[in-house]
Amino acid sequence: MPSNITVGKLNNGMTYFLVPEGEPGKVEVQIYTKVGAFMERPDQHGYAHMIEHMLFQGSEHYPKGACLEEMETMGMRMGLDYNAHTNNTDTDYFLTIPENDKDYFRRSLSILKDWMFYLELDDEELENEKKVIVEEINRSGKSTVPGVVNLLGTSLEGHEVLGTKESVRSATSEGLYRFYKDNYRLENLALIVYGKMDQKFAKKTIKKLFEDVPADSGNTGNHYIDVNSETVVSGKALSSNEKDVTLAVLFKIKPLVVNSFPAFKQDLIDGLLCDMMERRLEKSLIGWISQASANIGSMITGNSIYNFRMKLATEGDYTTVFDQFCQVLAQAKQHGFSQDEINYCGELRMEYFNRARRSNSQVIGSMHNFIKTGDIPIDIEQREELTQRAIQELTPADFSKTLERMLDLNKTILFDSTAAAWSPEFNKAYILGSLNKLDRIATEPYVFERPRGAVMSELEPVAVEIEEKPVVPAKKKLQLDGGQLVELTYPNGATVVLRQSHHENAQIKLLGKDGLKFVPETDRDYLDQTFGMLNSAYGKYDEKQARSLERSMKIFKKVSFDDQNFELNVSGKSEFLEQMVQVFNLMLTETHYPNDEKVWEFLEKVNRRKRSEKDATKPVEAADSVGDDQLVRRLCQYDRLLKENLRNSVIFFDGDLPENIEELVSKYVGTLVSSTSQSLVKEEINLEPTDSARNKVESWKRDLAKVEYVFTKADKQSLTMRDELILQGAVEHAHLRMIKILREKYGLVYATGKRSGISVDPVDSRMLRLAYMTDTTNVERTYEIMADEVLEPLSRDELTDTDVLKMKAMLRSLYVMSFYEGKRISDGWLKSYLKYGKLYSPSELDVMIKKLSKKELESCLHQMIDFEYYLRTTYWPEG
Repeated sequence: MPSNITVGKLNNGMTYFLVPEGEPGKVEVQIYTKVGAFMERPDQHGYAHMIEHMLFQGSEHYPKGACLEEMETMGMRMGLDYNAHTNNTDTDYFLTIPENDKDYFRRSLSILKDWMFYLELDDEELENEKKVIVEEINRSGKSTVPGVVNLLGTSLEGHEVLGTKESVRSATSEGLYRFYKDNYRLENLALIVYGKMDQKFAKKTIKKLFEDVPADSGNTGNHYIDVNSETVVSGKALSSNEKDVTLAVLFKIKPLVVNSFPAFKQDLIDGLLCDMMERRLEKSLIGWISQASANIGSMITGNSIYNFRMKLATEGDYTTVFDQFCQVLAQAKQHGFSQDEINYCGELRMEYFNRARRSNSQVIGSMHNFIKTGDIPIDIEQREELTQRAIQELTPADFSKTLERMLDLNKTILFDSTAAAWSPEFNKAYILGSLNKLDRIATEPYVFERPRGAVMSELEPVAVEIEEKPVVPAKKKLQLDGGQLVELTYPNGATVVLRQSHHENAQIKLLGKDGLKFVPETDRDYLDQTFGMLNSAYGKYDEKQARSLERSMKIFKKVSFDDQNFELNVSGKSEFLEQMVQVFNLMLTETHYPNDEKVWEFLEKVNRRKRSEKDATKPVEAADSVGDDQLVRRLCQYDRLLKENLRNSVIFFDGDLPENIEELVSKYVGTLVSSTSQSLVKEEINLEPTDSARNKVESWKRDLAKVEYVFTKADKQSLTMRDELILQGAVEHAHLRMIKILREKYGLVYATGKRSGISVDPVDSRMLRLAYMTDTTNVERTYEIMADEVLEPLSRDELTDTDVLKMKAMLRSLYVMSFYEGKRISDGWLKSYLKYGKLYSPSELDVMIKKLSKKELESCLHQMIDFEYYLRTTYWPEG
């Protein structure tokens, strides 16, 4: 087991794992169970998924809504900070809490313990939840999950995670509880703590809370069926369309437990065998198939497969493709594999490890796999080292032996007997007969030819032609959040943020405060369309040379707009960060703009494409500016002004930053010339409310209606980060109330949404949005309920202490715990700097949230929820 993973086992048999290297700021407390839909008996169809739903509805110590109430007081947001997932072979429950929060950790474990061992099924709640699950089934359509297709011909044929409407409606609380007690056993689950939590405290708390759970009794519960004991041939693998007609041949074997080097080596042999066979199939079946794939997979727990799939070309037919497949098998069986072919595929595998890096999902995935199969988790560096060692030992005999074993296994062969590619003679007798006479097929040895340039060499740094720059030291340096973030301010007005994330990929982003709304309306579409091409050449590089330079080191450029901001992004491998910052500098200082004719040709192409697509939503019609010989000059001027306005921008560096990063920034950012021009046109925006409520109806391509309420308020005084926190707290509270009324009380909505926003340019304003989706027959009723039981009380009622506690906890989850999540730093956090002129650290935000008063939060709600002045838009299904 990797040294960073702590494994513990309680006296009752429960296993837990402590993995401290999670995402910064948060800890995921998770119960992973080996109980999936394929564990169900035919009379229990859909039970695993129904149990997942019902665990949220009540348990012994958290009856009915008490569990949701407890999670809300910890700031947990549905789907984001707590959720569960059921699939074919497992069910996973997780709660997300701030790192090193001992109180939340204790409370989260208590909830998970109650879910796993003390479920109480309420018949009324069960009937309500059945309606939700039936609606899920209505929306899911026909299943396309490969595992379901692979099980054709077994007792699980047609058995899907959600079950059927009939099986869900007929489920009883007694039957569900029996399934739960039989299968939610200590041997079938494990606790995973993923993130920073005091390990001594974590072990002590886990032991204290879970030690009193009784050990498993003699009843062993359900088991996954054995699908390896017989050969299946089925023509029921129906194609989704004529381009998806596929022949699948699966060789079934008991899974290999990768817990030693010999097992690791055999697993590698299996994978490389599939790689070589896939390449041979692609070459042999050219013209008859559009794609071939071969890999190691699984149909169900306790099973592995050598998974061969051939997608037929338009002219392909099953008989011809299968005959050629047998030809390829026979050739490999009779003549084996060459060492050169093995070495080549091994090089490809090593190339993959040279490029790949471990991600959070891979860490959790490897833990799940270990619990389910026994495969010991190893990180990318260990895997690379072991792969290199194993490759050096491989011989052709290893692969011939593995192929012989594979061909002796039971099989599942799947095809579509309704497709034009099928003929009556392509039946079970023909298929199995062909596979049984591979020795009698005449073949010649396979001639392996190493493709030219197929294995990529290591990328090499390229010298960028750029003038030597002086070092202009930052006039101010500020460390945020313990030094993980550094803010540098330069004499030219540039603000730079450095984030040392140690990611393999790095990015340099210039985020500007001015967007399309600050360009004259007549020119917006033109600038939006041409911004990329305007920045395609720079320095001593024309467009072609610049593209070649970037490709040589896999450097990617992106320029984009929205209404409020523009963004220039240069990204690539962290090892090439110096070249990236040099390209970034050239784009800002030495842009070579295309001539007028080239820009107009490009716009005409865009116009023709839009006409052909009949896209009237955003027309770009060059004809409108015929005779406007100043258009291209203006576009270039906009580009230059946006990039040079450093005092209205922030520049962000993220990745595995080198030790000399501040010197590089001082040379290539500190020396930039900042423009003070104010020539961009800024439009006046009137946010004053109309004299009466406004209601609109729009059409959309969904079968449910969506109703959206938007409240906007103009403010005379400048808004701050504190105002944003207050507004976000208000929208979180309003959203919770909408859920409790429309969903929990009346059961009228299937999905809800919320958003808040602050704009400070050209005027200071606040926006609060609430939305939900419902059946068209319920829309009028939801209008009344929203007005009487949601909006009107929000506009006048006093907040309780519990309300305020929840609002602050949710703000902590959103702004502090999730600070480093996804694009929050590189997007939302940087935009907050452009709005408020200060970069707030997580600790500063935490202090600010704690100091928010009930009066401030209450006042915001009363001001914003003014339902005499709102915009309600109903999106109605077309037709």
